[in-house]
Amino acid sequence: MMFVMTGADESQLDDSLLKIALDHATRIYESRTSNGLQVLNYFLVAVAVLAAAYVSALNGRLHTVGCAIGLAGVPLSMVAYLVGRRQRDVARLAEVPIREIQGILADRLAIGSLQMTARAEEQRKEWWRSSTMLSTAIFTLATLVSISAGVYALLGP
Repeated sequence: MMFVMTGADESQLDDSLLKIALDHATRIYESRTSNGLQVLNYFLVAVAVLAAAYVSALNGRLHTVGCAIGLAGVPLSMVAYLVGRRQRDVARLAEVPIREIQGILADRLAIGSLQMTARAEEQRKEWWRSSTMLSTAIFTLATLVSISAGVYALLGP
């Protein structure tokens, strides 16, 4: 048995596949972006807990414990940094098919503003050259603060 597709059937199939592809890429992008934000939230909560424990250790004159708590921020920062970068990198992989699909939709519908991913990438390049620089700077700062806290706990008052 052989099926013959008419032009209308092929167009509907193309539209359905386009919708499925866009939905798939969008879900990956949203999932990875959401996971990245969850990593940031985890990091902030963990830093708050470590800060409270650090202050309690110093108030209790437990300098060795305070040093250990201060230095615990180094691996915490490293894990958050690496996991966050991985989530961002995978999310950016999904931008490529989203950009291509938005280009097809923009051409078919004659609505140039549908090319949102391409415009967002252009704005990202203009406004901030690299989010990697920012995340690396924050990671470096968090590591330096953690090391300084550990040293202060041992050598401080």
